[in-house]
Order: sequence, then structure tokens, then C-alpha cells
Amino acid sequence: MLSEVIEHTLLGTHEVRVVEIEVPADSFLDGLKLSDVDLRERFALVLLGVVDHELGEHFVFSSEGYNHKLDGGDLLVLIGLDEDIARFREALAPEAERPPPESA
Repeated sequence: MLSEVIEHTLLGTHEVRVVEIEVPADSFLDGLKLSDVDLRERFALVLLGVVDHELGEHFVFSSEGYNHKLDGGDLLVLIGLDEDIARFREALAPEAERPPPESA
């Protein structure tokens, strides 16, 4: 399945993207360990790794087994559908920047 996602991404035939998203300071991710973050379950995103600003912009693959602590300013490298990425970005936004919930 992952090979299909990568193929669709490279060929542009699917709405799957590889993105870098900065961890905002004081977000729900700030201070968590990678092992405590399940972006696949909550947001349907695959975490490829993290660019750690404290380690001199070193890229840490999520599969390396290093239980990295996320800090504000770290960059998450993710694969996911556009709508899932948008949902994740919204969850990271400070409360004041979030759109009001839709009324039913």
C-alpha cells in the first residue's frame, strides 16, 4: 500500500502530499515523545521523521527507534491526504486561529 501511495504522489494522480509542518510552541505536540504521538490513528497521517532544530537541523527518521522529544520549532515530515493534513494543521493552530465549529 505504501508503494501505491508513493507512486500516486510521484505521478500526481492522488491528493497525497509529503509536507513539512512546524511544531508550534505550546501546541499539544510540544514536549511529547515520538512514541506518544499517533498521527496515523488520530489524523490518518504517516510520520516519516522529524527535523530537529536543537540537533542542528538533523533529520531523525521515525523508524530509527530514537524516542525523540518534540519541541516547538521542530519540523514534522508527513505523508497524507490534503484534507487530513488540513485537519492536522487546524488542530495545531492556537485556539484564537481556529474556525468556529459548524452548526448542525
